[in-house]
Amino acid sequence: MPETMKRGEKAGNSAGKKAAPRKGDIPPTKERILDAAERLFVRYGYKGVSMRLLTRESKVNLGAVHYHFGGMESVLRALFEKHIVPLNQERHELLDKCLAEEADTYTSVRNLIEAYIRPSLRYPASSKPPKSLFARLQAQLSVDPSPEVRRVIDRGYDEIGTRFARMLRAHCPHLADHEFFWRLNCLYGTMFYTQADTGRTQKIAELMGVEFDQTDRADDITLIAGFLASGFLAPAVDTSTSPAATAKSQSGKSPSGKSSSGNAKGK
Repeated sequence: MPETMKRGEKAGNSAGKKAAPRKGDIPPTKERILDAAERLFVRYGYKGVSMRLLTRESKVNLGAVHYHFGGMESVLRALFEKHIVPLNQERHELLDKCLAEEADTYTSVRNLIEAYIRPSLRYPASSKPPKSLFARLQAQLSVDPSPEVRRVIDRGYDEIGTRFARMLRAHCPHLADHEFFWRLNCLYGTMFYTQADTGRTQKIAELMGVEFDQTDRADDITLIAGFLASGFLAPAVDTSTSPAATAKSQSGKSPSGKSSSGNAKGK
């Protein structure tokens, strides 16, 4: 009788609606591949992950990966878009809000920078998975020179990055283009290092006898945005008074060590 009941239950399930997935069920094949790829890319980097390793980690065959994605670059692109599309949508909404607000220049720039960096920095790499995984992956990919990675990064960030830069540039008429983009470079460097969350600053604070916890970032991101806003609004730097420029003018020599007049005569 118990066996008959079991069979009847199975038959009833197959004839009726498909049972809803239960918590703990294996996710669909495509999602399982992406989850495995995210863990592996964080652990080994993009170039360190082979198809064989990916299929073993995701417990699927090679045909399944090719069917859903075609190749490893497409896996990375799909994984990146899974996270970056909602993240960039939030950025656009926050930037729209900045346009609608009226504030003094410093507050406007700080809010603008915070709107751009907060979605990426909300979860530190040291937080518990899965929230920490993409934070670590972004930090790794940002410094990966592989052409495949650069294509994925460009596709994911070009539109929102250009919009943000144009809005920020409008607040910095005192800066030449060259200096503005160097300061923008520093902003990206701050983002990437904060995303990586290496623990280096905590270590320095510990050696100095200071407690520094950056895991709760609700207010810390505003601190970072304020610092960066001050940097963008600082006066343009007069490079003619730098030690390097002074030394060069006093020596009258080019960086190669030869005098400028000697180089001209030798041409």
